[in-house]
Amino acid sequence: MKVFDYKKSLGQNFIYDINLLNAIVSDSCVDKDDFVLEIGTGMGTLTAVLANRVKHVLSFEIDKRLEFYHTDLLHKNLNVSVRYEDFLLLSDRDICSFGNYKVVANLPYYITTQIIFKLLECGNPPKSITIMVQKEVADRMTAKPNTKDFGILTLNVALHTKPKLMRIVKSEVFTPQPKVDSALMHLTSYDNSCVDKQAVKKLVKCAFGSRRKTLVNNILACYNVTRLQIVQCLTNLGIDASVRGEALNLEQFIALQEQIKKLC
Repeated sequence: MKVFDYKKSLGQNFIYDINLLNAIVSDSCVDKDDFVLEIGTGMGTLTAVLANRVKHVLSFEIDKRLEFYHTDLLHKNLNVSVRYEDFLLLSDRDICSFGNYKVVANLPYYITTQIIFKLLECGNPPKSITIMVQKEVADRMTAKPNTKDFGILTLNVALHTKPKLMRIVKSEVFTPQPKVDSALMHLTSYDNSCVDKQAVKKLVKCAFGSRRKTLVNNILACYNVTRLQIVQCLTNLGIDASVRGEALNLEQFIALQEQIKKLC
């Protein structure tokens, strides 16, 4: 087989360790009835393991050069489809056509957060997302209030899913080897339809507009309300008016958004 020229610009860090590949699929909790979306086919190593466990795998790969390596994969696994296009350019209508699906992927790290937000905010979000990400991204997803990693990503992920760290993965298992360790995250969707997610996201973005400013001052920069009104909203919720945005958990942000809605 010809030697492959890995492209750092495409975030190509592939996994060949069969034990790790099996562990990823086991952690994803997929079964024989599942339709699975994979983003970043790579050499097809994870794709092949998934194909043995699920009903169908639809895999997206942006690097057309890899098509050469997928011939045998597609020949042996009739339940695998590979589309050589950028998943981030996929329309909402196209994603809706997938029906019920789960995501399992070793994501290209340079577009990790973009892919996560696209999946969470599309019209047809997945039932679960099992993804390999940089450890620092996993730390942000699972961070607690009043820590340096807690922020917009933490809250937006929690607004849609229940995140769980499955395992830490050392850099040595990837080819080529990245400079940092990785982590396997499992995000399980839950019904949060009663919450105005867009309004909460606006408030969260506003709250973290400037980490040096208090929550009250950040809100005043985004909403047509008075300081007294915002202080009263926080008091109603038992929250100190001097706090910064990173002090509030998701439930408090949801409750605060409901309070502000009454003012606007």
